[in-house]
Amino acid sequence: MLSHWRWFPAVLLLATLAFTQTNPVENFDLTGLPAKATNFAEQHLMNMIERHKPGDTEDATVIQQQLAQYYRQKGDTARARVADERAHLAGGAASSEAAAQNPSPQPTGEGGPVVGEYACRSMGSRPCDTQTTITLRADGTWGWRYFSGRYEALSGQVTFQGVGLGSWGAAEIGPGTLTFTSGGQKVIFERPGSAPSSLPGSYRCAIAPGGCQTRMAIKIRSDGTWSWGAQGGSYSTVGNQVKFRGLSSGPAGWGLADIGPEALIFRTSHGASEWKKQR
Repeated sequence: MLSHWRWFPAVLLLATLAFTQTNPVENFDLTGLPAKATNFAEQHLMNMIERHKPGDTEDATVIQQQLAQYYRQKGDTARARVADERAHLAGGAASSEAAAQNPSPQPTGEGGPVVGEYACRSMGSRPCDTQTTITLRADGTWGWRYFSGRYEALSGQVTFQGVGLGSWGAAEIGPGTLTFTSGGQKVIFERPGSAPSSLPGSYRCAIAPGGCQTRMAIKIRSDGTWSWGAQGGSYSTVGNQVKFRGLSSGPAGWGLADIGPEALIFRTSHGASEWKKQR
């Protein structure tokens, strides 16, 4: 069986042909993808695009949503915005009959509007060990990892349809939070908040399992961006943790960082890595 990257030129050809489609929802921007898949997300996208049949706007909408999620996790907000806009175009072109059959939910609940991005804050009594976010869109669709579907907000709860979140059960709506119950424990997702005014600055590795292997500082800026050498991206805070978005080979792939006194602490199964703020 051929490796997936051997047929990737065909995928690029399909993407090029998409530019000639009259329906812009089938215009897939793959310029931010590598020539060869390096992880599951990229391979998943390539598989979806190879299987796409021209004219299937529902499938194209899902692909655009997946592209938007992929680019957003890389910190590529420009391409993510374009993919989101193209995904929404399909909704605008839908017939009134289809809209009546699949009405968008009221995006509000007892805790207020539910539209937005949510990051995991806690799982029972311990902090979350995942950076994967849940996105609820105004058009009544949700995104989580590489899955998507529809949701409905009613009577203080959000119910999800589709593979992935559809098996989690309903989430209780709180002030800026979604709370799932799993195995008797509450799993809380929270909208990212404003970063503490003391967070921006330069942080250098002080302690790490096996010793620090770099002297490059993580630079956190007040405009919501970060850099580490040639890498960079955006960040947000949830509770007392920082979530970095960007390439997985840098801070974005190290997991959530706890905000400590003048420090950032990354925790792994091998131990904690502490980065001290420079004065």
